[in-house]
Amino acid sequence: MPSTPYSLTFELNDIGGRKSNQDRVAHFANAAGDQWLLVVADGVGGSDRGELAAQAIVDVAAEVWAEGAPTANTEAWLQAFAQRCNDRVGEVQSSSGHRSQSTLAALYLSDGQAWSVHAGDSRIYQLRSDTAEHSRDHSWVYAQFLLGALKQEELATHPARNQLLNCIDGRAESMFDVHHWDADSDAGYLVCSDGFWDIFTDAELPALVRERNCEAQILNRVDDYIAAHPGHDNTSALLLMPAVAEPVATEPVTTEPAAISATDTGTRNQVVVVRKTPPKHRALLAGVLIMTALLLGYSAWRSLSPDNSGNAATAPSTASTAAGEENGGDDNQGNSEQAGEGSPATQPGNDSNSEDSPATAPGFEGEEGLNQGLLYVEGIRIPVPAGEPDVVDAIKDYLVSHGYMRQQDKLWLGKGSPSELTGEWIATVKFLYKLAPVLGGELKVRLLVDGTTVTEVEVLSGQIPQLQQLPEAPAHSFADCLQQHNAVPAGQRQTPEPTLLVSAAHQDFLWVDELVINNEPARYYLLAADCSVELTEPLTISGGETP
Repeated sequence: MPSTPYSLTFELNDIGGRKSNQDRVAHFANAAGDQWLLVVADGVGGSDRGELAAQAIVDVAAEVWAEGAPTANTEAWLQAFAQRCNDRVGEVQSSSGHRSQSTLAALYLSDGQAWSVHAGDSRIYQLRSDTAEHSRDHSWVYAQFLLGALKQEELATHPARNQLLNCIDGRAESMFDVHHWDADSDAGYLVCSDGFWDIFTDAELPALVRERNCEAQILNRVDDYIAAHPGHDNTSALLLMPAVAEPVATEPVTTEPAAISATDTGTRNQVVVVRKTPPKHRALLAGVLIMTALLLGYSAWRSLSPDNSGNAATAPSTASTAAGEENGGDDNQGNSEQAGEGSPATQPGNDSNSEDSPATAPGFEGEEGLNQGLLYVEGIRIPVPAGEPDVVDAIKDYLVSHGYMRQQDKLWLGKGSPSELTGEWIATVKFLYKLAPVLGGELKVRLLVDGTTVTEVEVLSGQIPQLQQLPEAPAHSFADCLQQHNAVPAGQRQTPEPTLLVSAAHQDFLWVDELVINNEPARYYLLAADCSVELTEPLTISGGETP
């Protein structure tokens, strides 16, 4: 497709609520504005001097850009770039004596094509007019999301959100994800650290980045969030949008908040330090916005004041709509979690006024990876008939009669434990098919007891797998998959120890084990239908960030 010129619409590198800034950003462009390299590196706070590793990455980016863009295989070029970053971080560790680590998120745009490479939980977004797609985080919480154990809105607030499964840490085992984005001349691209995507929802970003006052709105949101969340992480972002005028940026630019160490290597002195909107400018901007708000508020008060007949003027009918748009995706996110009693939080195609209407399986659109085919529910209250000896049977009878699950599938009730707050028993219910656990199929329930008898079960939250047509047995044995991948057990184990699971996303079985495939040790999820690798989880976890 023809090359589209782009311009850097927004750049942010903010210390947030931390004592130091370990984020580094860099961007490079040709004179025509149709070739770009954007880089965000977030020093891992749980490591020693993460900013050293982050700076090494943007130094490598400057060197790679100066050497010239790829002429043939872009994927190989990005892999080599990431490997060079990893090698440089290893050199910095050796020369400085610090065990520095960093995330990497880089976007390369050329000739209308967009490629990215990343390691860690810094993200690359492609922002179309109404959708936002982003790279998959290499973090423990994101792996749990893909497995169906967490909801997407829980990623930014989960206590273990900073536990990385992979990053640029100088080790030979580091892995890099290279992705080719579908060409779209109208799409924008955002490269950011987790401190940025913590604040904004995917739903609001496509419209927000196309607002005329996009920069002011983003800065206000960031400032408000940091003020309300002391200790918030460093916050960095680079936004690239199709140019509406002649492109401006042609020189390499790196944002470096502060000098770090004489032991650091690279070419920092050859680049320009830039901050789009310094704090003093933000204060001025805030003052202007406050004055504007006061004037608008006064005008609104005048328009709503009683007229000569004593009747109040009618408020515009669009007021509620405007308020909803101003709140962006936050309102939608909040509403989606407030399901009524006895109803799932999301039931596409269901009559929301009918408590007994059966759940409909999701359309598998807009969901990711192994988290597809799972229906989130909360607030369901299940009565246990008097004389019912088996609580599991009561739960299953209710779920089957209300269309939540099939008769042939099974449930398993964990032993549970008393709640520290109420003394009531909290337990876990798991879904089984052919005695194989369904990945992500789990309910957290509260057992309401009268004496020694369970009278009611309340589903606090969880996900019900939408199983439809599944095979009677795995199409390929685990031995078949081992042979196909030439895989061997990881670690010191001499023999495999596979686990058989069921994937609602694929309506098939999964073989799971810790293996070495192509010299890469990891926990592999192999689809039994064709032995394809559906998910890998690194066996080592990098240290998380700490305030």
